[in-house]
Amino acid sequence: MQMAFDLGMEKESFKNEQKIQELLKMIEAEFDLVLLSEYMEVSMVLLADLMCWSLKDVTFLKLNARPANQQHTNLTTKDKETIRELNNVDTAIYTHFRLVGDFNYSTQCACIYLSKQLYNKLKATLDEQHFIFKRIVSWFHVIYSLI
Repeated sequence: MQMAFDLGMEKESFKNEQKIQELLKMIEAEFDLVLLSEYMEVSMVLLADLMCWSLKDVTFLKLNARPANQQHTNLTTKDKETIRELNNVDTAIYTHFRLVGDFNYSTQCACIYLSKQLYNKLKATLDEQHFIFKRIVSWFHVIYSLI
């Protein structure tokens, strides 16, 4: 319900399918691009293209992320369904833009594929530079502690 609140939907409208559809149409009209976290790299390529930015402008470092083996929860199917029901509007927003995103990503597939390859090379370089920077900082800490 957080996204729905943030986008101005009243709590009383959460069970009103017509109001939910109006919210989805409003989002489509107001936003040129909706980013999805599971498509973050592709979303960044699309954002750079939309804003006429270089891919360097949208390259990011992944910091403080959970390890892959800790990213999934042990929720039961019933728990997941309860959460979806409690967050029905946010679920509708996500589902709608996931479908729209799949369409947008597939229609621009060749361009995105090439741009994503370049983007991933830039990101790998940035990750490597970040690793080197962290090692240099740790060396300075060691040297400083010896002084």
